[in-house]
Amino acid sequence: CTISKNTNIPVIVTNDWKSYFASNFTHYEKSVERGLFFGKKLLSKLKNRNNIRKDIFENQKKGKLHSNKLFKSSFREDIFYKIEKEDFKNTFIHISLDLSGSMRGDKLEKTIQTAIAIAYAACYLKNFDVEISLRGTDALSGMPNRDTRKTPLLAYAFNSKVNNVKDLHKFKSLTTCGMTPEGICLDEIRKNLPKPSYYQEVFLLNISDGLPN
Repeated sequence: CTISKNTNIPVIVTNDWKSYFASNFTHYEKSVERGLFFGKKLLSKLKNRNNIRKDIFENQKKGKLHSNKLFKSSFREDIFYKIEKEDFKNTFIHISLDLSGSMRGDKLEKTIQTAIAIAYAACYLKNFDVEISLRGTDALSGMPNRDTRKTPLLAYAFNSKVNNVKDLHKFKSLTTCGMTPEGICLDEIRKNLPKPSYYQEVFLLNISDGLPN
């Protein structure tokens, strides 16, 4: 892990999410299964994103030469054509999950289902990428006392560009960790999001109960 100082308060940033947010139990296995089920439904709704709409305009004065018309053309008509393609913009969604203590139980079950469903669909869609991060607090290195576990913790757990559906099953062992460092971690995430443009949409989805422990 690294200690980010992009904000006034140090933030623990890591890809090793299982060291902080995983337990030896699989309490949320059913939540993962339901998330995959809903993900398949979502994919069926969004699968048209994998198709490129193509319109062909015949009898144009300029464009590509229509070879099938060339041999029978009297050259008193237009023998060119144009092709216009319409594709979906690239979409990037960062889903940040509040894993503070107040999210235990039903809240975390619903959170896992939602995140898994969106991430599952992203694994099978073109130009649709999802990243999942987990938020909590923990102690800085050399400060083992639980009373000092107040340093904001941001763990990157999934990225559809490098991970696959099998990695989503690991979320069945999720557990909460510490308190709610809402704004600090979200500021850290925003600084590392890709920049939106004409060709790319960027969204930050925050799932939280907004409550202290």
